[in-house]
Amino acid sequence: MLKNYLTSIFKSATFFKVSLLSSVSSGLRILVNFIIGKFLAVMVGPIGFAVIGQLNNFISIIHAFGSAGVNLGLTKFVSQYHDQQTQQQKFVRSAFYLMLLCTFFASVTSIIFSRPIANYLFGDEAYSKYIILISVVLLLYNIGQLLLAIVNGFKLFNKFILSNVLISLSGLGLSVVGIYFYQLQGAIYATILNLIFYLVWVFFYVRKEPWFKWELLKPQHFKEETKRLLSFSFMFLISASVIPFVQLLLRTFISEKLSVIDAGYWEALNRISQMSILVLTSAFSTYYMPQLAQTKTHTALKAEVHKTFKWVMIITIGILLPFYLFREVLVNLLLNKSFALINDLFAFQLLGDLFRMLSFVFAYVLLAKAKTWQFIFAEVFFGLALLLSTLFFIPTFGLIGSTYAYFVSYFLYFILVYILFRYHKWNG
Repeated sequence: MLKNYLTSIFKSATFFKVSLLSSVSSGLRILVNFIIGKFLAVMVGPIGFAVIGQLNNFISIIHAFGSAGVNLGLTKFVSQYHDQQTQQQKFVRSAFYLMLLCTFFASVTSIIFSRPIANYLFGDEAYSKYIILISVVLLLYNIGQLLLAIVNGFKLFNKFILSNVLISLSGLGLSVVGIYFYQLQGAIYATILNLIFYLVWVFFYVRKEPWFKWELLKPQHFKEETKRLLSFSFMFLISASVIPFVQLLLRTFISEKLSVIDAGYWEALNRISQMSILVLTSAFSTYYMPQLAQTKTHTALKAEVHKTFKWVMIITIGILLPFYLFREVLVNLLLNKSFALINDLFAFQLLGDLFRMLSFVFAYVLLAKAKTWQFIFAEVFFGLALLLSTLFFIPTFGLIGSTYAYFVSYFLYFILVYILFRYHKWNG
């Protein structure tokens, strides 16, 4: 029976192949995160993790609103209309139109309210200059991300991955130099300046592609295409902003209820957790999303989901088990001995990561098939579950309560998205 099970998996190993290809980029990102994290741990300490965590969450939120949330929808439609160039161009130009409009609004709003934003995020209005700088470079970052979405839609996996490799390397160079010479301030400037390189490196790879023409980037409003992109926008905005927003609230809560040091421990644990599943999250967006977009029948979609679920289960357990068994070595290697406290926090965090990856197999179906309200309901449900359970568990159990909340929330989310997938007829 086991032999038949494994044989059925390897007969349909496309997800594995793309996961393997993505692992090159993901492996480099893990190495980059390791080096940057090590520099932060040694030269700044847990407080540095807390500050950079707040900054990254803010960037995620302003990017989500500034991009109009069109990137995933654009990937789907470029892939879906792979044989209809005119239709593809309408979606791309409509996406640029929406992105420019929303980026202008998001940037201006952030600049106007930079002081109160800085005060809430960091407890110091002096950080408002960083909020302003992020707002200024946001347009370049969003254009780069939109081009990446197009590349992904064309299934140009090599160019997509190479672009991400170069982005990671530029981030590494900026961060190492910045942290070494200017400590926390250098880490902040490096994080912000690397946003520009998203456009630099992606443009380097797409400029000679046959589909790339300057008129393609001319923003234009096509009513039907804009409407269909907006159906994805709501889903992406919720998906891309709920978690960062909840993390902002929780990091602030931990800082006030426990300490800023504990908030730094929590951020360090989340970074290690994210590193452990980076290969799979890359494969979801690189392969799984475009693949789901092209399935037309209920039977074909169920087969794709079933195949992917088996691979995700095997790969995730294969990654998370060594992370748990060698957690003390990892903490000393990735951080330093001052972070030893988080060794006791791994068990439920990694169990949460397992259910996180399994739930994505079903959640991406809702996303790919534009089931807007079901997807939004699931994302908001998870965000509230994580927020409320953390607020309950931390006063009772201390910092380890955050891992209990993480596991419970993703377990409940997994059950919910499976039910939404299981009891729906998927056609088209």
